Amino acid sequence: MQKFFVGVDGGGTKTALCALDSTGKVIARSQSGPINYNFIGFDQAVENLMLGIVGLNLPVDRIKAIGVGDPSIDDLPDTESAKRFIDKIEKKTGAKVFSRSDAYMSLYSLLDGGVPSALVIAGTGAIALGEDKEGKVHVAGGWGRLTGDEGSGYYIALEGLRAVMHYSDGVGPKTALSDCALEYFSAKCAREIATKLYGAKQVDIAGFSKEVYACALNGDGVANEILYDCGRKLSIIAIAVIDRCNAKRLGTYGGVLQNNDIVREVFLREIKAKYPDISIKGTLMRAEESAGRYAIKKYKEQL
Repeated sequence: MQKFFVGVDGGGTKTALCALDSTGKVIARSQSGPINYNFIGFDQAVENLMLGIVGLNLPVDRIKAIGVGDPSIDDLPDTESAKRFIDKIEKKTGAKVFSRSDAYMSLYSLLDGGVPSALVIAGTGAIALGEDKEGKVHVAGGWGRLTGDEGSGYYIALEGLRAVMHYSDGVGPKTALSDCALEYFSAKCAREIATKLYGAKQVDIAGFSKEVYACALNGDGVANEILYDCGRKLSIIAIAVIDRCNAKRLGTYGGVLQNNDIVREVFLREIKAKYPDISIKGTLMRAEESAGRYAIKKYKEQL
């Protein structure tokens, strides 16, 4: 009877899943809502993950192991909530669950051959992590949108909004971001944008980072400086991890580094200036597939 393995890339806005056979071949994919139980609550996170597993259209009793990239933890699932989450999914599926942070699952695809490697992820949030030759994981950034995540989509959007509000107050330069923000947030003035941000209805703040990029491409100096600054900030956390891991390989992942040419070019320039010989991979295995391969490895180790 064929065995299946599931990989999960848990996110703050959505979760990607895939099913693999025992050879690591992807045979199905699905998507569901976020599973960060620190933000949306435990019950909703469990429900979203189960909906994603059902969406793979596989016999659940043939799923032998599930690799979960958990966005609610820093590395190992050693919190009470993480352990409870694993236990709940194991009871619902009958499969063994192997969980690490969502960032580690992305890093896992770089670790072939035991080569010390580092990874920078810049999407809605931002984090750098790496594993040294002894298998120790080192992390920089990833403090969350309230206290960090410099260089992330959320941070870019916030910096863009601060520029809009500074211009409105007469304490900052004129910027095309002002008109873009009014249209994006369906507001008549900057003050109304602020009201919407603190309203009861959730607003997609991080999505405004794409408008900052568009303004930069059209020559807006304020938007350009925001993106240059973000590229430098991402390089700083990358350098911190590369040094601690003595990494020979660096991966980049996430929408900001994949789709924002300005941020990526500044980031790569800073990295290459310090490490001219480091191998940089801009295209990695999808995180859910990497998580599935992690599940296969851990499952076989326990046989």
